[in-house]
Amino acid sequence: MIWNLLVVDDNKDNCNTIASALKKIEGLDIYKAYDPVRGKKLLENKDFDMVITDLKMPSLDGLSFIKEVLEKNSEASCVVLTAYGTIENAVEAMKSGAYDYLTKPINLQELRHTVRKMISHQELLEKNRRLTEEKVQSEEDLKFIYRSRPMKQIDDFIKRIAPSESPVLIQGESGTGKEVVARLIHRLSGRAPADFIVLNCAAVNESLLESELFGHEKGAFTGAERVKKGFLEVSHKGTLFLDEIGEMSSRLQSRLLRVLERGEFYRVGSTRTIKTNARIIAATNRDLKKLVSTGDFREDLFFRLNVFNVTIPPLRERRSDIPLLFDYFLKQYARSLLKNIPAVEEEVYHILSQYNWPGNVRELKNLVEYLMILSKGSSIAPQHLPSELTRHYQKSTSSLKIPIGSSMKEIERKAMLKTLENCNNNRTQAARILGVSRRTLIRKLKEYSKIENNSG
Repeated sequence: MIWNLLVVDDNKDNCNTIASALKKIEGLDIYKAYDPVRGKKLLENKDFDMVITDLKMPSLDGLSFIKEVLEKNSEASCVVLTAYGTIENAVEAMKSGAYDYLTKPINLQELRHTVRKMISHQELLEKNRRLTEEKVQSEEDLKFIYRSRPMKQIDDFIKRIAPSESPVLIQGESGTGKEVVARLIHRLSGRAPADFIVLNCAAVNESLLESELFGHEKGAFTGAERVKKGFLEVSHKGTLFLDEIGEMSSRLQSRLLRVLERGEFYRVGSTRTIKTNARIIAATNRDLKKLVSTGDFREDLFFRLNVFNVTIPPLRERRSDIPLLFDYFLKQYARSLLKNIPAVEEEVYHILSQYNWPGNVRELKNLVEYLMILSKGSSIAPQHLPSELTRHYQKSTSSLKIPIGSSMKEIERKAMLKTLENCNNNRTQAARILGVSRRTLIRKLKEYSKIENNSG
């Protein structure tokens, strides 16, 4: 991570000397201001993580400047430099929120040591922020919401494989929740306190993806002005989630295979080997086996990634989850938009259950956001839904009448036959609505047919 550091000193030589002394420290972006007025203008346009300022300056002293820095960023680390090394000045600096206090003439070795401590302090603050965000996300976005049997099986499988160190390959259509599954695996593993880092292999070109994944050395290519740690290095002892792995080039696939087999890599522009203990979780919406057969994906990498395979079914194949997910997202958006949770008319759920959801859970979540933002009343009715959902909706024209005293077997039979009737005898669609497999539905229908024939 790059940290922004501002040096403010009205003595240009001192300011330049300090900036030059800190240039070799990795991860710093250094800015200079030869007076506090110029420093204040820089503060208006940029957030600074660290500030080094002289104490005695014209127009604005260092302590007042620190107060302005901390008003904008309360977690910034500030160091005061002064030739007046008195206890009173030190106490005053610390009261103003300074991280440390150094006297002139500046000992450059001591200065570098102080800046490295500030970097460590900022890294700790950033880690705490990430842990807080991770906790909130684990409580909200990482809830595994389901009612269907396939998702129950996936949930059980995740809990079994999460504690291992092995790679995981997650497959499924776009919007099915592959990243949610990956985060859940990380949260349930021993790596939960460490970083979970996401890299979308389809979002960047090959050269940038290589730099993001493996890092680069200073001067490795045009624009590489400093050493950059790659995600493999940053996610050491954590989890690296490689989304859309099927888009990765063959050359980078080869480099990734080395990481999985040996736990080592080298930055772009370097031959020095770096060790990493990152757990790799990959995801794709493409058929990797087909890509292997066409030569577009390395077979050895596929088998190395596919130690554990999680295949998430599309939402249309687990329709019993739709009402549950819809209600869950309603509660989420009601909370974030500071609205009451609206009542949902029963027919809305029927419409949602008949729609095929090409965008899967993401599309359902977007629908709820749309409804909650535009909602003015206290309920959600069919007329509030977009036309693409209601266009193909087949409303049942008859109700299911069950005589008092009917057996459970008879109730089941009537429910299945009525559902099949409402689906125009489409057995696949009826099975999905009933939450059973097509094979089970066919078997049940044969049983009912035999009962009717025997009774006749």
